[in-house]
Amino acid sequence: MPKRKANEATDNSSADQVTDDVGAFPPEESQADETQTQRKQGPVRSWSERFTGGLRYQVLTDSRINKIVIKFKLPEGEKTPPEEVLAVMRAAKVNSDGSPTGLRFEDSRLHGKIWTLPNDTEGRALLASIQNHLEKLATETLATQEPAR
Repeated sequence: MPKRKANEATDNSSADQVTDDVGAFPPEESQADETQTQRKQGPVRSWSERFTGGLRYQVLTDSRINKIVIKFKLPEGEKTPPEEVLAVMRAAKVNSDGSPTGLRFEDSRLHGKIWTLPNDTEGRALLASIQNHLEKLATETLATQEPAR
């Protein structure tokens, strides 16, 4: 048994020497700061985009205001989306029973002219419905714009 204690003593002293030779380990706080900066994401994240055809829009989430943002990209010279798109958006402002869904049009300093939804399960379900209608509208618009062969 004395040999074992002697080995343990030399093992501990060699471990101390390694840390002394190499230098002190960086404090745990600096390692935590590095991982936090790597994980840190901006407050605005893109969800989906449609930039083809006549209908162009982008869906974002903004964690600062806790909202889902729908932003239409309009051709130069136009100030409003087509009337069919506005009809879809206006219809989505209320449920079938007439209660408001939370969809609102805003002119925000941060994002410009946007439609916003609450970022919760009901808002995401409504967004899926809106995107479905807009996709159908876009395919119909593209079909009528294509020249007949």
